[in-house]
Amino acid sequence: MIEIKDIEIVYDDYIILNKTDIDIPEHAITLIRGISGSGKTSLLYRIGLISEDDHFYYNIYEDIQDDDKKSILRREYISFVLQDNSLFEQYDVLGNMQLYAAFHNKRYSEEKYRQILKSVNLDIPLHQSIQTLSGGQKQRVAIACALCKDTEIIILDEPTSFLDKENEMLVFDTLKHICDTYQKTIIISSHSDYAMSIADQIYEIQDKEIKKVKHDNEKDIYIQKTKKHQLKLSFYISYIKYFLKKYKKIELGMVSIISIALLLMNILIIYTDYSTNKSIESYQSLSENQMFITKDNANTTIDSSLVPFIFKLDKENTGVYPYIQTQVQINDNLYQVVPLFEQNDLSHQKLIEYDSQSIYLSYYCYRELADNNINPESLEVSFVVSANNDLYKDTKTYPIGGVLTKNNKCHYFKGENRYVYCSFQLLQQIYNECHIDKLDSYQGYTVFVDDYDGYVTLYDELKDKGIGIHLFFDNIDEINELKKINVIIKMIIIAMSFILIIVLFNIIEIQYFRKRNKEFMMLKMNGISHKQLRNMTMIEIIFQCLIALLLNMVIIGILYNITITMNVILSVACVFAIVIISTFIQNLYIKKISVEKILRS
Repeated sequence: MIEIKDIEIVYDDYIILNKTDIDIPEHAITLIRGISGSGKTSLLYRIGLISEDDHFYYNIYEDIQDDDKKSILRREYISFVLQDNSLFEQYDVLGNMQLYAAFHNKRYSEEKYRQILKSVNLDIPLHQSIQTLSGGQKQRVAIACALCKDTEIIILDEPTSFLDKENEMLVFDTLKHICDTYQKTIIISSHSDYAMSIADQIYEIQDKEIKKVKHDNEKDIYIQKTKKHQLKLSFYISYIKYFLKKYKKIELGMVSIISIALLLMNILIIYTDYSTNKSIESYQSLSENQMFITKDNANTTIDSSLVPFIFKLDKENTGVYPYIQTQVQINDNLYQVVPLFEQNDLSHQKLIEYDSQSIYLSYYCYRELADNNINPESLEVSFVVSANNDLYKDTKTYPIGGVLTKNNKCHYFKGENRYVYCSFQLLQQIYNECHIDKLDSYQGYTVFVDDYDGYVTLYDELKDKGIGIHLFFDNIDEINELKKINVIIKMIIIAMSFILIIVLFNIIEIQYFRKRNKEFMMLKMNGISHKQLRNMTMIEIIFQCLIALLLNMVIIGILYNITITMNVILSVACVFAIVIISTFIQNLYIKKISVEKILRS
């Protein structure tokens, strides 16, 4: 028999049942009677180990204060039939019977399920919907499910309270047949007088006391400690698969929420990258990827020690040109000469354009000449070349190609705005005419690179070597700042997206879970532990997130016709965060689910 000692039922300091002992004979029907509110149902909850109250002695070889062990006992030894049936409405008749069998790791053929239905006087289709059954049929299907679970104990709480007399008698006759045929221990709470006729033992609760008013010969048999069966992964997958099939709209909604959130996050990140890249391209378009290098920042003459490095630069870059300090003398004024290379584009920097394209005047040089009433279209200029500590002079008349705007900058000379651009080909011709084409050294080199990235790489390399660098493009800091801002904006988008997705998902998921309270309660009641229920919901979340992730990757791929590795990584990271945080939050929620409280609500 089952023995329970020192059991007491108290709610909010109000005693419903004084401390007492009860015993339940095996392979017999025990009936618990009493008026409404006398504690019958509460007593069943304690016998069935679904109450949070565990301050009593139970003659089983397990610690009833351990949730996992209590869950195993409920799954292995106890089946429940509730007052308003114990069926999962997302399943049909066969689905419910298969689920209850799976709780105890059992499987039967369809013919066996039909036989079990016949044993409870039911002749209905296996795939009939639960919603189409009458009250009496539902209760008998619930009893059939208890038989499929095949536990030693079946507990029924007011199983006939909503049935007419005919169905009431049919249910109790069925229970008597089950007890005798299958050798089950059945415990019932009921007001029914007919139940008294089929009971082997009757307890009456009256005035907070419980008395045994009928008993047959009792057998001293205890629940033995046996090997506990762990739920297989197939149970979780089968349950979730059936649930998803039944509630497609709900699951589609959850997947859509995650997909849309991930999609918005990725679109924002892609748009941010696009905008930043456009801004960087605008900056880079201002650069001719050109720099002027000297031995050091003091503009000292480059010596022979740097010649191998210069040869290396010449091989790796678009062009490397020597620089010789040159001036032009117009009247009595000297102006610095800036070499003009074929890579230079002055088309958008010309204020005035003449026919020739050999020599261009800076705006301030032009203004100075104009103020002195000198016609700039054709000038007699003397080129003065400084090389090898000598001065070379070449005097000729050269046509002027045009005048540059105020915005034109010269990076060869700091603080100087009066200068003359001269084509490098013309300068080479002048050097040859002055017989200074072979020099022991140069003042510097003008270097052209292929693109902006090469420009920055070369800049860093030269900087590390301590070589003097005079940048023609002075927006490197602005571009680096843009990149930093881009990273910050993306981090903000990612962080905000993570927070919004996780918060929104969990708010909806918790609301969704609240609607599933009865389902979770019934799973717990049938021996699914808190940990197993958490695992079940985690698998469900992982499934939702994986589908959402795949949809997101497909949509991003279609929209942008590319596979963006970083966006995939971010999406995976976001999904991983959703799973971890959602599992943690839902674990707290599931932990608080009280079977007894839900049944009483």
